[in-house]
Amino acid sequence: MNRMENEQKILIVNQYQEKLSSTPEQGQKEQSIQDFLERNTELFSEALTYKNYFHQDILISKCPVMDLKSDYAYLSKKSDEWKIVFGELELPDYNFFRKGSGDFTSEFNHAINQIRQWKLRIKNNQNEVFNFFKLLLQPESMRENPIVFEFELIFGRSEDKNKTAERLRLIQSVSQSEGIVIKSFDTISNDFMGRRENTRKNVISYNGKSIRYKHLNTRPTWDFALYNSEQLIVSPEQRKVLVSWGYDMNSWDLGKKLGQNGKVSPENPFEGMLRKRNISSTKSN
Repeated sequence: MNRMENEQKILIVNQYQEKLSSTPEQGQKEQSIQDFLERNTELFSEALTYKNYFHQDILISKCPVMDLKSDYAYLSKKSDEWKIVFGELELPDYNFFRKGSGDFTSEFNHAINQIRQWKLRIKNNQNEVFNFFKLLLQPESMRENPIVFEFELIFGRSEDKNKTAERLRLIQSVSQSEGIVIKSFDTISNDFMGRRENTRKNVISYNGKSIRYKHLNTRPTWDFALYNSEQLIVSPEQRKVLVSWGYDMNSWDLGKKLGQNGKVSPENPFEGMLRKRNISSTKSN
């Protein structure tokens, strides 16, 4: 990492810490923090992903599965399996433990219980969950692969969480027994500073039928090879940005597939990339 990159990371973390300590209008802080994270998506850890990447470099904002709505979700894949991670943001002002006690606060218990209910609903409605995410399970040839689900809770501050070894043990026990990754808001920035590579992700709104960019934070790699203009909705402002990046949007409007460079490809470029990768893997074996 060069000096400029490190200074940029420090700037992001300082702004993030200011956001955590801010006092916006009542009821607006959680959303204010989520907005900041969605515009600085390199803060999101890739620890739960396969091969350290988000599928298509996409983060789903306010993911509405059935009657549930997680604050965010993302996909990751390997050759024989999909992973879908659901995340919940609570307030950094919340405490894990009641004052002067080893008992968890009502806010922490409520957050754990909410995710517990998600897990049960998803377990009992896997066909409905699959149908919701089906469009994002690309390429189509991998849609029959099994899906595993993981759950992440971001809650409170490290000062409270790490106060004693006993507190850490109790939180770890809940994490393991409930199958929920539990992090403080400070863990996000600490992990970010400790990673050598941090990739930006595009933030989307997704309803199971179509995709809309909420924040176009980086150049899409395969989106315009995989989706047509009815599946991927692009605003006029986003279209201007994409054209300035070299994407042949007129051809895409006509139903043509675009490669990584945003230019028209004679075949589905995503499938072509996978075929070349499989040939290379066969030769190496």
